[in-house]
Amino acid sequence: MKSTAFASLLCLVIPVTFAMPGRVASISKYQGKVGLKHRDGEQELVKRLRTPLFQSDTIYTAPESQATVVYSDGTRIDLASNSKILIETNGRQREIALQQGSFKSDVKKYPGQRTTFKTPSGVAAVKGTLVDCDLLAEGGIRLAADLGMLTHQIPSMRFAMDLSQNRCAMVKFDKTENRSDVLSVRGELVIEVADVIARVEQGEGVSLKYDDHSGIVSVNDIIMNAQANKPDASFLLDAGDGMEFLETGTGYTATITKGAVTVRTSQGVRAVLEKGETLFQSRTWLEPETPEGTEVMLRD
Repeated sequence: MKSTAFASLLCLVIPVTFAMPGRVASISKYQGKVGLKHRDGEQELVKRLRTPLFQSDTIYTAPESQATVVYSDGTRIDLASNSKILIETNGRQREIALQQGSFKSDVKKYPGQRTTFKTPSGVAAVKGTLVDCDLLAEGGIRLAADLGMLTHQIPSMRFAMDLSQNRCAMVKFDKTENRSDVLSVRGELVIEVADVIARVEQGEGVSLKYDDHSGIVSVNDIIMNAQANKPDASFLLDAGDGMEFLETGTGYTATITKGAVTVRTSQGVRAVLEKGETLFQSRTWLEPETPEGTEVMLRD
């Protein structure tokens, strides 16, 4: 009798203890070499369509390879070559972590379902939209919403930025300084950090830093190929260069804050200035000495 009771109890316990987690998605299409790494560390190559995907699975593609992941609600993720994502699901909370490369996603709008995309530069919450996401050098991302709306957030900065149709941004987050550099690739961006709102025109950008102890938000413009709002000179900046441009009652002041900036006058004369140098004020060039030893004057 005791033996029979123990056997019955064992039958009840074993399926619960060793049950496999349910399928959360599947591979609907693939090309080339596509691999899976499961939560227990086991790895396998995808060899057939409708290969099931489980909680905490990592999907990766080799060079010249692609894969499409489909969820039960029709949400699709198209993974490019040399890319890797980790999928997590908790009830109706679904997270896709991009660890390498890029993807495009068609997120279906489903009541109660929340989909987020996690990258080194924050988390994007999505409700019914086409998403295009690429990892860039040093953990930056390029993020676009081709349809619908997504909200990109960096919790430690109290950072929020909405991307709707026809808007695309490049975001780089520096965790050690709690700073984010954002460039508008397409459309106007509205960025909120704590209680500070920054508007960024297409082709321009902004660098924002948040001190969670003092609550102070620092803002520094990064201008891409911008005109100086004056006919006398233009500024040519590369990604990462920065300057502060200020109009005062008596004239103008422009100071390099990051990198090296090339300045070109209306006569075509060029000067290269380094971080900390002031470009001009009171409509008169400060006659900075360039690496070549050339001095230029700004027309009054």
